[in-house]
Amino acid sequence: MGAVYLGASAHLTGQSVRCFILSIVNQAEPPLIIALDFPTPDDALAFVQRFDHPEELFCKVGMELYYQGGPAVVRQLQALGVRVFLDLKLHDIPNTVERAARIIGGLGVALTTVHAQGGRKMMAAAVRGVRAGAADAGVQPAKVLAITQLTSTSPAALRMNSKSPSRYPTPSTTSHNLRQPVVWMVSCRARRR
Repeated sequence: MGAVYLGASAHLTGQSVRCFILSIVNQAEPPLIIALDFPTPDDALAFVQRFDHPEELFCKVGMELYYQGGPAVVRQLQALGVRVFLDLKLHDIPNTVERAARIIGGLGVALTTVHAQGGRKMMAAAVRGVRAGAADAGVQPAKVLAITQLTSTSPAALRMNSKSPSRYPTPSTTSHNLRQPVVWMVSCRARRR
């Protein structure tokens, strides 16, 4: 099973991830998500425009690119037909996350992220915000992914965290606490080479 996410920061493989991505994007084959880890919107757009069919692309816009280009870079990619995964890992008090997620929801992106460390209330607030923003804009709401571990977390840090009681929600505790399972949990870390 091939990689379903391609980028400088993460690389997910395997049957469980394949099934996870298939269920989120509702496709027969997992999409290849290209990380647009470029310093400027012009660089990212130039890269995308090198493809013969940019409308077939699914691209990740992370913090660096989004903070450089804002919502305009998302809209420019969408104007080319690109599906966008907006990876900002929102993490703040629930009210602030809900307001930020409402703006993200209005953009019409396919996927967005929160950091699970923010807890259930914050994740539920993100989902409410995404849905409200999408409804206001008349677009499909983004799927909300909760990131449980960053790829930069070392094996030693993971071992240390596993010895203390978990403060982070898990898929089994999160799904049934929300009215619908709308937050998907993702935990990934780089492999040692």
